[in-house]
Amino acid sequence: MLKEALRRPRGTEEKSRKNIETGLMGDKLGRIHLGRQDLNELQTRKMKALKRGREERANGLENDDGADEERPKRARES
Repeated sequence: MLKEALRRPRGTEEKSRKNIETGLMGDKLGRIHLGRQDLNELQTRKMKALKRGREERANGLENDDGADEERPKRARES
């Protein structure tokens, strides 16, 4: 009976956690492993300055001389 009372069940010991560390200030740091990313499918920042307007795309017009033309402001679409 004493032997059964002193017996410890399996699995109560805490498992060591892989790739998790504790920093000097007590912060928990972890490492994540990911596969390779395809850089061709990666979304990059879109710059509004480089976009062409709807009218220019539809007509195929481009300003090669670099001069900005004055256009009337368009009404806001809701």
